[in-house]
Amino acid sequence: MNRHIQRIPPLADLRCRPCARRRGTTFVELLVALAMLAVLVPALSGAFQVARRLEGGAARDAEAIALAENQWAQLRGGLLVAKAVEDEPFPDPWSDYRWSLRLEAWSESDACLATVLVRDARRRDSPAVALSGLLPVEGSP
Repeated sequence: MNRHIQRIPPLADLRCRPCARRRGTTFVELLVALAMLAVLVPALSGAFQVARRLEGGAARDAEAIALAENQWAQLRGGLLVAKAVEDEPFPDPWSDYRWSLRLEAWSESDACLATVLVRDARRRDSPAVALSGLLPVEGSP
């Protein structure tokens, strides 16, 4: 009957096994994790800076579009005189933006092709926002 009973190893034998000995992270694993963080944090920081810069540019572009649409609506409504304007500043708080109006003769005598251009004076490299359409006037330019 004693032949079927297995001997249970003492606790000291269990601690010597590799899987039983390993209870936490090693110093090498901790160093590897810190090295990975040291590489990833600057990369992510740069990505966030680029995103922040692009977001600011998009906000300024949206503001320029709104200003161009406002100028176009004033021209269409007759609140602004349809005469050529070049690099005219907007009133405060939009004084950083400049607008131009270009008029070109159209085949009909009572209309001209008008182009409203709005650009951000702070950003020299950005293109101007342009809105074009036919504008009824009393004589082409």
